[in-house]
Amino acid sequence: IEYFRQVEQAYKKIQQLSSRCKDIFVMTYIEKMKVKEIAQELNISENTVKTYLKRAKELLHIIAAILIGLMATFFYTNC
Repeated sequence: IEYFRQVEQAYKKIQQLSSRCKDIFVMTYIEKMKVKEIAQELNISENTVKTYLKRAKELLHIIAAILIGLMATFFYTNC
């Protein structure tokens, strides 16, 4: 039951990212675009791009912590 609660918590955190935030994260880390290029393509300031990236990184750190906890629980209970 704890496992499902943590998975749900991670999913909810992912859903907190706006579509713009997700897009900027993908453009930065998947498409390897520079902040300046993203700002120009989306017609927003570079600082706005940086703000979205900061929000995405903060949530991803929380999600990573949840997933690490899940893995630790899984390995502890299955050893």
